[in-house]
Amino acid sequence: MKSKNLTTYVTQLALLCLLIASISTAHAQDTPVKDSTAKDTTAKVQLTLDHNNPKQYVIADITVSGIKYLNPEQILSFTGLVKGDTISLPSEEISFALKKLWAQRFFSDVGISATKIVDNKIYLDIHLTERPRVSTWDFKGIKKGDKTDLREKLHLRRGGELSDYIIKTSIDLIQDFYSEKGYRKAEVNVIH
Repeated sequence: MKSKNLTTYVTQLALLCLLIASISTAHAQDTPVKDSTAKDTTAKVQLTLDHNNPKQYVIADITVSGIKYLNPEQILSFTGLVKGDTISLPSEEISFALKKLWAQRFFSDVGISATKIVDNKIYLDIHLTERPRVSTWDFKGIKKGDKTDLREKLHLRRGGELSDYIIKTSIDLIQDFYSEKGYRKAEVNVIH
């Protein structure tokens, strides 16, 4: 009897739609801070960099493009780059700023480019692609009590970023949840 229930349950789980993540464009709670994707007309400057002879530049201005939900000042604080600071190019300063942005896990693409150079003044643009946001999620083919237990276990929040890491972690937690119940071959399908 348990084998038949297991087969039925695994079949139901195969149809499980764990997350239906609507990539939201607007929520009352998620009012965009700045939508600069439509206005991104920043021209990039070609720099010739000589590693044997780095040049000193004063950061005249730093813009942030491509963001929709995050605050530009917050982005700048992540990088450590400050208007008025002197940087050398090439150097580790830009690489370090890029690594710090990637470490935030908010972005699927990160770049820093020079938009203008006047004498020893450099104008930088940090261009980012934010990860999609979760607006809703749903569980299909499982008991109501299991839905409640999974919501508590997963700690999913509306408006949070949807990353590969979050999807993988959620799948692992759900499989562990059902493995503990004796359903070791439970399948989880994520639809987004």
